[in-house]
Amino acid sequence: MQKIAWFTEGGWTGKIPRNHPSMRNDSAWMCVLDATHYPIWKVHEVQEKYDIGIVTLPKANIDKLSQYPLIENLKKCCNKIAYMQEGPHWYFQDYPLEHQIWFYNTLMEMDVIFAHNQIDVEYYKGLTGKENVFQNKSLMIEDKIEPHIVNTDA
Repeated sequence: MQKIAWFTEGGWTGKIPRNHPSMRNDSAWMCVLDATHYPIWKVHEVQEKYDIGIVTLPKANIDKLSQYPLIENLKKCCNKIAYMQEGPHWYFQDYPLEHQIWFYNTLMEMDVIFAHNQIDVEYYKGLTGKENVFQNKSLMIEDKIEPHIVNTDA
């Protein structure tokens, strides 16, 4: 089994249990992959070695993140690094030019890109020329979903 780390702007470290009360798509993927989450701003503090590190680049604070040696630090603790799409594939195009370039260069350093939809896969393949771009569909953990019966007599 692969040892996986996941990096987001979340300020916590650890694993996500199946009964997590706010099981968003990224949380569900972390849970089923048994990934250990770390704050993106603390990659340099990670002591363990991982087979793959998946990073969800935040939409905000790019001016701060672009000054942080993210790729260098990811490569110290992860054998392979991957990008997980956050939001629409084009959101970074609204950044100032220097941040667009930083985002593109960061994508180019990734070994793997995970996209939400097949059209996004094609976009990232065209943008980067990379073949290791895969669709990572939305995931829902249904353990806590209670059946709801609608009373049609009311």
